[in-house]
Amino acid sequence: DIRDLEAKELGCDLLLHIGHTDFGVKPRIPVIYEPYEIEFNPLPLLKKHLAKLKFYKSICLFTTSQFLKTIEPAKNFLEQNGIKISLGKHTRSGEQGQVLGCDYSATLPSEKEADCFLYMGSGVFHPLGLALRTQKPVLSLDFETGKLTDLTKEKIRLERIKAYHIEQAKEARNFG
Repeated sequence: DIRDLEAKELGCDLLLHIGHTDFGVKPRIPVIYEPYEIEFNPLPLLKKHLAKLKFYKSICLFTTSQFLKTIEPAKNFLEQNGIKISLGKHTRSGEQGQVLGCDYSATLPSEKEADCFLYMGSGVFHPLGLALRTQKPVLSLDFETGKLTDLTKEKIRLERIKAYHIEQAKEARNFG
């Protein structure tokens, strides 16, 4: 989503892309990827929700580029509390535990070994996207709200909506 075509049409010579890492797309003009990191200490929230997290013996951690620095302290804390942590590397950025857009390559190698996935960040776009791709529970530790949410119910709700629309489409005569 680097908008390089639009930039080229506007006569730009360079794009400054703030807040993402290079995700392997060959741009039409040069791009400088400038990190945007948000300093956040995940330990108070992890301590608050530790009893719920200890239900799982093995957790795969993931986050976005803004919160990559939370991975290591979270990993250390959870391992000190008896939870095995798995981390995969993003295939394009090479960062451990990073998801990028709709690319969950850093989480997929952990599918077999992890009991669940734990997203650390804000919003539901990334954790819900993974929830729709896996049969394992996906938890979201939202740094803005302080809540730990299991996205299973939301996943089921979206799958039902999808199934309903597919059934409606089967009877449709015209599509627009």
